[in-house]
Amino acid sequence: MSYSVGTLAGACPALLTGLAAVTNGALTELNTPVGFVQALVDPSNTQGVDIIQQAGGEEGHLKQVRVVFKQRVLPSEIATTKDCNTGTEKPRLEEVYSIAMERHHTITVKEQTIRLLCDAYSKYLSVPINARSTTGQSVSALQMLGEIVNDWMLDIDPMRQAINQDLLTAATLNTGKYQGGTALKTFDVIKTADHAVVYTGFNIFKQELSRLGMRGQPLMVGEGKMELAIMAANIGCCNTQGQDLGKMATNPGFKFYKDQYLGTAFGNADAFLAFMPGTMQLMSYNRYVGEFARPIGAKVRGTFPDPIIPGLKYDFSIEANTCSEYYDLKIDAYYDLFAAPSNVFKTGDRLAGVNGVVKGIATAQA
Repeated sequence: MSYSVGTLAGACPALLTGLAAVTNGALTELNTPVGFVQALVDPSNTQGVDIIQQAGGEEGHLKQVRVVFKQRVLPSEIATTKDCNTGTEKPRLEEVYSIAMERHHTITVKEQTIRLLCDAYSKYLSVPINARSTTGQSVSALQMLGEIVNDWMLDIDPMRQAINQDLLTAATLNTGKYQGGTALKTFDVIKTADHAVVYTGFNIFKQELSRLGMRGQPLMVGEGKMELAIMAANIGCCNTQGQDLGKMATNPGFKFYKDQYLGTAFGNADAFLAFMPGTMQLMSYNRYVGEFARPIGAKVRGTFPDPIIPGLKYDFSIEANTCSEYYDLKIDAYYDLFAAPSNVFKTGDRLAGVNGVVKGIATAQA
């Protein structure tokens, strides 16, 4: 049986329906910790961000991002006496970012698999909406959709890992400074002998973040000794000084995301990255939207969401390989990292060089 473009077009909603079945099931075994990209899409980081605007480009075309900001004055520029002098308008500083990163993957799909996908979707649609969760035909059809899409999702996890590694590499070039101009600091957070939490180290770290003068709960990404200390706090109660580590775990002053790739990217297994909400953002766009979501020739095009990373959508296309008599399912991702510029504050400002993004090393006491 051959498939026309019209029949193949049914594979798009079938994919989404199957994806929903997978998402509602068990995907934990596919979810490699990609803490950095997960932190980027954390609601506390994305909510209320208004400095990023699309800088032109039609739907489906390459997008750019324009960032506009102004620097605050220095304390030395605040007058000590009242006068009639005119002020100076703040210069409008602007930077344009092009979304330059991309990842692609092709999955070979047998004709029989496409047939099963479309047939299962047809059976699922044949049952009234209010009975799809109970009628045997629709339940079995949904299970079939889930099984097919789950096989494809096996390859989404390594693609997600690749995206995360690209973003981490970009992050290494966009870290700012602590107040005072230091680019890297170490914090004792755990003891070597018994893995007891060093509470003072966490307090010093939170103090350093508070000195950045930015609102919101910081997001931290890493593994190594920092994760071990946080794990110890989660299972501990009280140390010899009477500090309730369990209470600390419920209100640590930051949100921690595990990322097993960050240590490699930053060159130290105990490295971690912390950033204030809004200072780093995942930028992405899709080609197969609007007019570009329509079939072109024998190729069907569309988008589907990542089941783990909210807001990240992949382009996909399905096209028959008539010579080998199978289908190519191509998955594409276009993305980049926005980080607040390093010149947000003037030279001479106490926060010169600060952009709300810092790196550190978690260390252990003897």
